[in-house]
Amino acid sequence: MRFSLVCGRTSRVFFSGIGGCILATVLLAADPPAKPNPAAQRGDPSSDTGAIAATVGGKPIFVRQVDQLEAAAAHGRTLSEGSAERVKAAVLLELVDRQLVEEYLEKNHWGATPEEIDAELAHLKSELEHAKKTLPEFLARSHQSEAMLRAELGWRLSWQKYLKQQVTDETLEAYFNAHHREFDGTELRVSHILLRPTVAGDDSAVASLVKEAEQIRKQIESGEITFEAAAEKYSAGPSRHRGGDLGFIPRHGQMVEPFARTAFALEKGQISQPVATVFGIHLIRVTDVKPGDKKWTDVRDAVRTALAEHLFGQLVARERGTVDVRFTGKAPYFKPGTTEVVVPK
Repeated sequence: MRFSLVCGRTSRVFFSGIGGCILATVLLAADPPAKPNPAAQRGDPSSDTGAIAATVGGKPIFVRQVDQLEAAAAHGRTLSEGSAERVKAAVLLELVDRQLVEEYLEKNHWGATPEEIDAELAHLKSELEHAKKTLPEFLARSHQSEAMLRAELGWRLSWQKYLKQQVTDETLEAYFNAHHREFDGTELRVSHILLRPTVAGDDSAVASLVKEAEQIRKQIESGEITFEAAAEKYSAGPSRHRGGDLGFIPRHGQMVEPFARTAFALEKGQISQPVATVFGIHLIRVTDVKPGDKKWTDVRDAVRTALAEHLFGQLVARERGTVDVRFTGKAPYFKPGTTEVVVPK
């Protein structure tokens, strides 16, 4: 897969396994060395100095990488202290996950060769020349070293090698069949009960709302109260006056992802466990299903992206127990196995 300047136009900040157009300008930002560095010239990203946020198999992830991606995620907005810390923790988790996958690819001979990286870098230089720019200008503008850029190119080439063998028409069709409601145009009629915290970003308040939602769910399941009555009594959303009814929703494009993903995992009549979104804590119920009729060939690109992310997640799960991951505490991170953010002291 050729590196293209067009990749810089992507709106996706986190990579989550797709290995695609994540431009190094925001992905692996680093100050270029003041003078030539032999290790950097060999393409060794560890040659760049700076505070380390975490190590994966002994390889560093730098605080500056986390800060740069957090800034990109904010899109110029000023985040509250709590929100910024949570975004940085999410960024660091993404970086750790990708490093885990890189470890697997290298161990299993999927890694890009220096010659392949050289060819990709030469292609980038050619595109820059066509745009009347130079590689040093590109690196200076993006605040990174050539070593960091080579590392990013190597990652994407390695990931594409792996996907080329794993993602075939047969695996795409099988994945579609196993998750057809995700892709075939199915719509669900859903109702919800929304519990909204009084202060955004208050983790203790959110935890309390989760417990409250669990109790409401138990009351509904036991028959003490109907879902409609519970929505009228407890929900903070305007749909409470309609028994929580939100009408039909598609899998993508209308509801925030945690809500849609949870809803589409339910069967008709089921009520979800409490699910958190930016709006608060939800209980979701599916009341009707309108089946879709799209075939896998109609949505090949969407299925391919989803399968790639699924494969990425599988590799992360496999490697997490075998590769030593250590957090230094110099950048916010999630306490392993929880959503609790540990912040630098």
